Amino acid sequence: MNLISVPAVTAAARELMPPGALPDPAEARALVHDLREAAETSTDLVLDAMRLAPAVEDAARARLAAGETRVVDRLGWVQANAETFASLLSGAQPGESGGARERGTAHGGVPTPGGTAGTGPSGSRGTGPEGSRGTVPQGSRSPGMLRRLRDRSARTTASVELGGALALVGSRVLGQFDPFAGEAGVLYLVAPSVWEVEHALDVPPRDFRLWVALHERTHHVQFAAAPWLADHLRSRIDGLLNPLLGAEAGDGFLDSLRALPDALREGESLLDAVVGPEQAAAVEEIGALMSLLEGHADVLMDTVGRKVIPRVGRIRRAFDARRRSATGIRAIVSTLLGIDEKIAQYARGAAFVRAVVRDRGHDGLAAVWEAPELLPSAAEIAEPALWLARVPRPGDA
Repeated sequence: MNLISVPAVTAAARELMPPGALPDPAEARALVHDLREAAETSTDLVLDAMRLAPAVEDAARARLAAGETRVVDRLGWVQANAETFASLLSGAQPGESGGARERGTAHGGVPTPGGTAGTGPSGSRGTGPEGSRGTVPQGSRSPGMLRRLRDRSARTTASVELGGALALVGSRVLGQFDPFAGEAGVLYLVAPSVWEVEHALDVPPRDFRLWVALHERTHHVQFAAAPWLADHLRSRIDGLLNPLLGAEAGDGFLDSLRALPDALREGESLLDAVVGPEQAAAVEEIGALMSLLEGHADVLMDTVGRKVIPRVGRIRRAFDARRRSATGIRAIVSTLLGIDEKIAQYARGAAFVRAVVRDRGHDGLAAVWEAPELLPSAAEIAEPALWLARVPRPGDA
C-alpha cells in the first residue's frame, strides 16, 4: 500500500496554506522570465567557482542540460514534494504515486497543480469499498476487508497530516532542487514567495532573484558533478525507512506521519519517535551530507555573490534571518528524516568547506564529489583537519 496520496496531500495544503500574492500579469511574466534567466546564469557562475576537472565539468554540464527548471506557485511546490515523499515511502518513481503530473498555467507561466480539493485518494467522494455506496453488514466483513478499510483510512489521514506539515513551511520556501524528481532532477523556484520576500526586504529584485537561484543551482551542480550522489542519498534513506515500512511497523509509521505537524511545531523530527539507537549512525551520516551540501551552497553564494550581486551583504543578513524553516533540499530530506534544521548545520558545513578551500582551494574540495568514501563524516565536518589528513591532495599518490 502506498502510504501517501498525492491528491489528498495537495488538497489539505490548499486549504491551509496562503497562496501568496503575485503582481499583475505583465509583471508576473517578467518575474517568471527573470527567475529562469537567473537560474541559467547561475550555472556558469557556480561551475566557474567550483573548479572541477575539465572532464568532470563537461559531464556535469550534460547532466544539467538533462535536468529541468520549473517556476511554480506554492501549491505546485507542495504537489512536487508530495510526489517525492510518496516515491521515497513506496519505492516507486516520482509521478507513479497517484499524483497528477499535468499542471495548468497561470500568472504568465507559473504552473499550478491539477486535481480537485475534497476528493479522496482515488478521486472518489464518499464511496465505500470497491466503489459501492452505503454500508456492509458487520457479519459479512472479512478480516481482509477490515484491513483494507483501516489502511485506506490511515492513508488518507496520514496524507492530510503531511499536507498540513508541508503547508507549515510551504509559504516560506523560495526554491528547491529535488534530486529525485524527473529524469535528472528538477530545480523549483517559487514565484509568489520570491516576490513577497524581495518586497518585504526592500532589496533590488534582480539581485535577490539571482541570490535565490545561485543557492538552488549550486545544489543542482553538486548532484550533476557527482552522478552517484542521488542514489547514495536514496539508499541511506531507504535503509532508514525500510525497517519502518514492514507489515508490523507500518501502523507505527503511519502514526508518526499523523504526528508530523505537531512535531514540526515543537522543533522535533518525524523519526525521533520511530528510529532506534541502532540507526543513529545512518542519521548521522545523512546529517553530515546535508551539512556539506548546504554549507557548500552557502560558501558558493558568498564567493559568487561578491562578484555579481552589489548588495550581497545585506541580502545575506536578511536571508540568514529566515532560516527558521526548512528550505532547499532539506525541505525533502530533513523533514522526512529529522536531520538538524538549525542554522548550526549550515555553519558547520560552511566552516568545513572554508577550511578545505583555505588549505587546498576549490579544486581540492572537488574530491568530495568523486566517490562516496571521500564524503566527510560527521566527525570530519566538525574537525576538517581529519578529512584533510585522510584525503590526499590533488596529484598526490
